[in-house]
Amino acid sequence: IIGGLIAYRMIPQGQQGFNPIFNVKTQKVTRQAIDLQYVTSGTVEADQMVDMNPEVAATVTAIYVKEGQAVQKGQPLIRLKGDRQVAQQREATAGLQERNSDIALREAELQQYNAALEAAESQKALAESEFEKYQELYKGEFISGLELEQKEVAFQTAQSNWKTSGEQVIVAQARLKQARAGISGAQARLQFNRAAAGETLIRAPFNGIVGEIHVDPGDYVLNPEALLRIVGTGGIQVRFSVPERYFSYLHPGLPIMVTPPSGRGKSFSGKVSFVDPSVNADNLTVTVKATLANTAKLRPGQFVDVRVTLDTQEGTFVVPEAALVPQGERVYVYIVNQEQVEEGEVALKATLKPVRLGIRNPGEVEIIDGLSANQQIVVDGLQKIFDGATVVVMGQQQATEEQDSEKSTAVPEDVSNDKKPAEKTTQIPSKAK
Repeated sequence: IIGGLIAYRMIPQGQQGFNPIFNVKTQKVTRQAIDLQYVTSGTVEADQMVDMNPEVAATVTAIYVKEGQAVQKGQPLIRLKGDRQVAQQREATAGLQERNSDIALREAELQQYNAALEAAESQKALAESEFEKYQELYKGEFISGLELEQKEVAFQTAQSNWKTSGEQVIVAQARLKQARAGISGAQARLQFNRAAAGETLIRAPFNGIVGEIHVDPGDYVLNPEALLRIVGTGGIQVRFSVPERYFSYLHPGLPIMVTPPSGRGKSFSGKVSFVDPSVNADNLTVTVKATLANTAKLRPGQFVDVRVTLDTQEGTFVVPEAALVPQGERVYVYIVNQEQVEEGEVALKATLKPVRLGIRNPGEVEIIDGLSANQQIVVDGLQKIFDGATVVVMGQQQATEEQDSEKSTAVPEDVSNDKKPAEKTTQIPSKAK
C-alpha cells in the first residue's frame, strides 16, 4: 500500500466547483508464481471392481456375506453346486477310459510290429549272406545260374518284407502318439466336470466392499450371470477429459484437486496416473485418469469437479481478477499515482492502463504486458471511479487526517482593537514522501 501522507486543500465553500474524492483499496504489483489450471467435471471410478460370475451353470447353496459388508482377500462369498454336471462327469470318465483302452491297443500293436520288424531284419540279413555266398560259388562254377537266381529272389523278398515292417512300425508309433495326445484332453475334461459337479466356493479376489447381491440360495445361475459385485477399498480414481491444446502439459504425476458438488467446500488431492496417448477424434479431448486415496470417501459413479494444475509460471505479475476493467475488446486496470495539482499540493489520481492477460484462474490473473513492479493498482472501489479521478486509499486517510490535526493546533496571538483580525486559513500539509 502507498506509504506517506495524502495532501489535499480544504476548499472554502462556494469558492470552487465540486471535486469528488473516492475511497479505494490498492495493491502493490509484485512478481510471483501462478499455476496454469484447467477445471472440468469428472467421474469417480473404483481402482478395483469386479462382478463375480460362476464358471459353469450351478445352483447357489449358501451366501456368506451381506450387501455393504467389508471383506478381505480370500474370504468366502458364495458356495455353488453344479448338479447337472454329474452326467458330464460320467461321460468324461467314460471318455478317459476309452482313451486309455485305445492307448493300450496301440501300444500292443506297436510291440507286435516291432517284433515283426526284428524278424524281417534277421531274414533280410540271412538272405543277403546266402546270396553273397552263392555269388562266389557261381564265379567258381560250383553252382548253376538258376540256383544263384533263386537266392537273389529270396534276398529281394526278405528286403521287401523288412521295409514293409519298418513302415508298419512308423504308422503304429504315430497312432500311439495320437492316442496319448487325446488322453490329455480327456483328463482335462474330467477334472473340469468333477469341479463343476462338486461344490464350488467363490472367494473375494481382493479387499473390498460387497455391492448388490443378485442371487438367493437355491437359485440356478448360468455362466454369464453376475452373482455379486466387489468394489476395492485400496483406492479410487477419477476419469475426466482435457482439450487437446493442453496435451503437451499432461503427464503422470500432475497434481489435481477434486471437489464433490455436495462436499461443502471440502476438496481431496490426487495425482494423474494415466494419460491416453491418443486424442478422441469426436470431441478433440484426451482421456485422463487420476488416483486418490480412499480417505476421500468418494463413491464410484459420482460426479465431481476436477482442478488439474498443468504448469507453474514463475516470476510473473499476478493481480486479483477484481482489478480488471473490461472495455470492449480490451482490458484495463487503474494505476494510482501521486500528481501535483497546485503549487505545494499533491493528490492521488487513478489512471486507466491497458494490460494484456496471460493465465487466468478463478480469483487471479497473470498480466504479461502493461504493468511494472511496485506499481499500485485499484482492487476495490473501482466501480465508482473514472480515468483521472482523485482517490484516497482506505487505511491511510485516517492517519493523514490525524497528522493534519496535530499540525493545525496552535495558540492564537492577541490582537489590539485597532488591528484587523487575522484571516482564517487552512493548514496545508507538506508533500507526501
